[in-house]
Amino acid sequence: MRGACSFRTAVVAWAAPVASVLALLLMAAPGCGGGAGELSPPAAVTLPPRTLDYVTAVLQTNSRRWMTLQAACRVTVASPQIPQPGNRVTFRSGRLYFQKPGKVHLRVPDSGDPSLKIVGDGQAYQAQMPVFEDRYSGLYGDPVVSRPRRIHFLPADIAYALEPADALRGMGLAFKQTEQFAAIDCLDFVTEPEPSLKVVSSVLFGKRTDTVPQVETFGDDGAIRSRVSRLLIRAEPGLHDEPVPLPHALLIIYPQERTSILMALTDLKLNAELNPELFELTE
Repeated sequence: MRGACSFRTAVVAWAAPVASVLALLLMAAPGCGGGAGELSPPAAVTLPPRTLDYVTAVLQTNSRRWMTLQAACRVTVASPQIPQPGNRVTFRSGRLYFQKPGKVHLRVPDSGDPSLKIVGDGQAYQAQMPVFEDRYSGLYGDPVVSRPRRIHFLPADIAYALEPADALRGMGLAFKQTEQFAAIDCLDFVTEPEPSLKVVSSVLFGKRTDTVPQVETFGDDGAIRSRVSRLLIRAEPGLHDEPVPLPHALLIIYPQERTSILMALTDLKLNAELNPELFELTE
């Protein structure tokens, strides 16, 4: 099976960078940091097995409770191609809009001339990055190809991070689990260079919390195209005030070009009507 990888390796790969990012986020939060007492590890709990039907039902139930999202956004981009100390830059006062299925509009800052502007209509996208003197466009399923001066920041990965159930639609599904996690591999049948099943994406499911901490996508060669960690998951009121567990921070990693993007989201609002022009691509 093309694109398959070790489940345990994937879990470890998720946990390592996320731990350091969570520490940074928590230290930056009001009232956190110096003087805090030591935290005790959670007591060991034997978690019941999950089934594919159970996990998909949880994702679909959450999905039905909301259609749009908007949030204030702070973005930190780290890449070897950024010629600044630490190879990173932080943008504040951004705005993120999302509408199912897969439509994304990110603008930083949210007024005046943008440093970053990323728009996706669910199938195609445009990225304008004046701060990096670059602009590019393509389709949601395009590969991530390293090239000089290019820093990828793709709306498809934001879309999967906000609505992981979309990764499952129209795909064959393979299910596996460990004591703490379950995972769904999303499969596509390909005929070239020979008939085989290709893993397009993989959705990690936390059995303790019934939430999704990570979504990975894979290239045609089976290598990881992107890894998105969903951090600081908290419930927001959705349709009929039903709770929707949503990340308040996203960590997007493009391993092949060593780019990492941290998006911190605040003031999340669900199900507000959004202007369709937000998601229109320019000529």
